[in-house]
Amino acid sequence: MSAREIVIPVLVIAESHLLPRVRKFYAKLSEAFTKRNIKPTFIEITTINDINKIDNINKEYSCIVILTCGLVKFLQHIAEKLLKLRVPTALVALLSPSLISVPSAMQLSSILKDRLGHVLFLADPEDERSIIGITSFIRTADALKDLLSSNVGVIEGYSNIGLLKSLNMKIKYISKENLRNKMESISDDLVKKYFRAYIESRLLQVRTDMKDVHHQIRLYIALRRIIDEEDLNAVLTPCPLLGTTPCLALSLLEEEGIITECLGSPSLFIGSLLLRSISRKPTFTGFISTIELHDRVIRILSCGKAPVSMAIDPRDVELSPQPNTWIAPGVTLSFSTKRARSTILRIVQKEDGLKIIVASGETFPVMKNLLKEDIPVWPHVFMKMDSSPLKLIETLEDPFINVTLGDYRRFIMYLAKIINAELIMI
Repeated sequence: MSAREIVIPVLVIAESHLLPRVRKFYAKLSEAFTKRNIKPTFIEITTINDINKIDNINKEYSCIVILTCGLVKFLQHIAEKLLKLRVPTALVALLSPSLISVPSAMQLSSILKDRLGHVLFLADPEDERSIIGITSFIRTADALKDLLSSNVGVIEGYSNIGLLKSLNMKIKYISKENLRNKMESISDDLVKKYFRAYIESRLLQVRTDMKDVHHQIRLYIALRRIIDEEDLNAVLTPCPLLGTTPCLALSLLEEEGIITECLGSPSLFIGSLLLRSISRKPTFTGFISTIELHDRVIRILSCGKAPVSMAIDPRDVELSPQPNTWIAPGVTLSFSTKRARSTILRIVQKEDGLKIIVASGETFPVMKNLLKEDIPVWPHVFMKMDSSPLKLIETLEDPFINVTLGDYRRFIMYLAKIINAELIMI
């Protein structure tokens, strides 16, 4: 999934005699932003009479960038405008002696402390690497905006949606009868067409009854039609659903960028949606099944659902029946994920806000005989952690976590600052 262009206003708050100096850096800043699909619009404020320009900024922007230059005398008035706007803000002090940028940036940050989500950056306009933190903040704020504007389908039987309501997310309720009727309207020929496109063409290995696979394909098509009709980008479903575990159907939706949740945990859903919005990559949701302390390796299992693209090769993915001891029959995906630097995330709802737990490491594929040590028909993540797994276990309240391929700790750190959440870095 490619990143879309993000448009942001850049407020240049400066003493008027310093404007010619700071304008020399507009081109370099624009170039650094544009490389990362960010389009800046510069708005210059040099007197208290210019402050009203802030009123013209649309609240639909995901964030604002502020450049300070000189010893600005009206920062309190600027802060009052920003507090009314309530948009995440990146305060940037340019490290050029001629701009005298640091004092006003620090003073404005002090005024906004604990009142508005913001981060203070020190940036060398001659060094593009120092701009990376600012662009990461912008992408994080944009991901948060994506999350809060999500259209979430909630299938009948999934009742734990208090967190979604507290975030004012748009919720569309879907009845099981509607879903069942959609499934019944789908022809066998269409199911076989999708099977060839999604299973045969990827050379996935089918180790279960073909009727069960076709049932999952039919469920996927029905859900996809509802998603398109209602303009949804996420689906929360009870498990089992219509008598089976919907693992394969949900895995196919995840591959297309539709976030799904079937464990009855909205906080896991929020974590998955957030990682997807930041990384533009699929995420893995599962539970820690065991740890190898000496090697700092943790093993993470999903109870059947996982995006195929996280496997090292689709030809290694096996479609298998759910274990007889599980909650319902169904079709699972069995594989271990590819090698990559990876991020672990767990969001926990507290009475006074959110707690964010972050860890990192490197995932790696294993031989299939290692999967037989626990539940071989389920998807696995093997990760060598950067720190002790015990620290992660001691911090978590339950074994469930979100995982994505790539290192996104910096983004999550900025998220915690924007929403004023407790952050625990393992």
